[in-house]
Amino acid sequence: MEIIQDNSGSKPSGDLVPDSDLLIFLVQDVRIGIPAVMIDHVFRMVAVTPLHEAPPGIIGIINYHGEIFPVFSFRKYFSLQNKSLSPKDYLLIVQSERSLAIIADYIEGVFNLSGEIIPPEKIDPGIQGITGFYRCKDGLLVVTHPQDLISLTDQKKIQAMKEFLAI
Repeated sequence: MEIIQDNSGSKPSGDLVPDSDLLIFLVQDVRIGIPAVMIDHVFRMVAVTPLHEAPPGIIGIINYHGEIFPVFSFRKYFSLQNKSLSPKDYLLIVQSERSLAIIADYIEGVFNLSGEIIPPEKIDPGIQGITGFYRCKDGLLVVTHPQDLISLTDQKKIQAMKEFLAI
């Protein structure tokens, strides 16, 4: 991936800090970036316990060091072509007020964004879960913040499920 260096003085918008590092990963052919400081761990896929009637994007749960994490799929969230989970896939453990495990097909690495992030409203006024888009020399990068992927209502449902499973 080639990041365009923009020295025009414009800064990224949204919750991202200017000159912030993002972990870049692929899901199908979509390149996605999340703040690298939120990543606790990255590892190969493990067994996921499916959940029915789960919030948008959530496909199941895993046990990570004794804690239950919802597993988030951008394939489901973006209505991309479905694919069975594979041992070659990755799980990104995100630690925040809304902790979750995100499925990735491939990890590109950590990159520093120094140019402008295009607000999602300029592309689609109704889009949810996206902080913005970043122009790279070889395509677009979807920039997201994990707390934007799960609503407060859905987080309460997940918390209730965690409490039930802890009994």
